Amino acid sequence: MYFNNSSVQQIKDELQYWWTHQDFSDNSIKSLPSHLVDNNVLKALAQNTNTVVQIYDMSGFKSIYTSPNCKAICGFTSEELNNKGFLYWISTVPMKEMMFYIKSSKFVNDQAKSEKTDQKHFLNQVVNMSYKNKAGEKRKMITTNICLETTPEGKQRYQLIMWQDMSPQSKSDDFIARYRFSENEIYTYFSTTGKFENRDILTDREHEVINLTAQGLTSKDIASQLFLSAFTIDNHKKNVMQKFQVGNMIDVISICRFLNVL
Repeated sequence: MYFNNSSVQQIKDELQYWWTHQDFSDNSIKSLPSHLVDNNVLKALAQNTNTVVQIYDMSGFKSIYTSPNCKAICGFTSEELNNKGFLYWISTVPMKEMMFYIKSSKFVNDQAKSEKTDQKHFLNQVVNMSYKNKAGEKRKMITTNICLETTPEGKQRYQLIMWQDMSPQSKSDDFIARYRFSENEIYTYFSTTGKFENRDILTDREHEVINLTAQGLTSKDIASQLFLSAFTIDNHKKNVMQKFQVGNMIDVISICRFLNVL
């Protein structure tokens, strides 16, 4: 069974649709669709894309589902994550990222209030996030957190969390977080500046360059199509590689597809 970044997005879309269109009683416990679990689709997806898939209960602070490869990637089983893994990770987070978590919590709450929307429309994505596995080894990951359901008060109840190990590609401790509250309200946090900005993770021109590169065009080809110099195109490529802290455009394209921004 073959999986790629398109498969990841397809599963994300299916899980989100399935979860939000179920008719549950107020007291029922939610679970995953049997056709995904019983046929090992999530397990195969996780293994083949090095991605951990979780359904997380925000009110109970525990995972309802964690793909089996979680133990291979971070050293913790689902049960261990629920009992002590989260606290272990928090204790190993660098101070720069810990300050980001504190800022982001306030930012999300304030932004949801100011835009008069509940957190159902909230999407959180982080590139180059640090953590340590059970053995104490420093690792890096890309994460996508999608709110599946909110409480009557508009706070997150269930999240679909997908995180992909990217330790071999990571070049530094800088990271980026992308928040979306609606189609038109996107904010990005850059660790280099330490603040949120009301713009997307990539500029329109960077999107164009990445898209055309993904289609197999060279810098010279792209320059001709966009009426720019090859030097300018190379600068755009250099900028996006710097943003994602990777050393080549193949990794940039892979990250963008995982985040569904390509």
